[in-house]
Amino acid sequence: MQIILLFQVLLFDKSQKKIAYDPSNGYINVVYRGSNNISVINVANNEIIANLSLGLTWGVTGPLVSSEPLDIAYDPSNNYLYLANTIGNSLILINGTTNTVVSNIKVGIFPGGLAFDPTNDYLYVTDFYYSDRPWPEGLGNTSSNTVFVISSITNKIIANISVGLDPIEVAVDTLNG
Repeated sequence: MQIILLFQVLLFDKSQKKIAYDPSNGYINVVYRGSNNISVINVANNEIIANLSLGLTWGVTGPLVSSEPLDIAYDPSNNYLYLANTIGNSLILINGTTNTVVSNIKVGIFPGGLAFDPTNDYLYVTDFYYSDRPWPEGLGNTSSNTVFVISSITNKIIANISVGLDPIEVAVDTLNG
């Protein structure tokens, strides 16, 4: 019954979604690409208990989105949610207990896929930019063929892994290191 109701909540629009489950409180956190928001769903009663705005700035012609969440990962050691903020070139850190934005970490050009490894408290972040598009103004001729490794203890980049063109997704195998 819970799974059916959860899918009903998630299917109300057509945007791309990613989810992260927080076992400490039984909440599912949902990012909607292009929405500038995330929803927090209580699995016990299948209700949306919070909709968190990630910020909106206004330009001369109207609203300009300052964040676009593309992926989400949960860190059980500090109860933080990490959101890949593609437009803001950063990770947005959210305290999963208070549902508030804690900080932003600048990372790459277009952070995309996230994977958290609880065995070493590392967060892996893909940095992609479709190679058939021109580079954004002001970024020069930067290469985006990178996966960043971030320590969730310090929330700092500790390594860069060069990979093939335009890495979008990443996964962690905790059984094989």
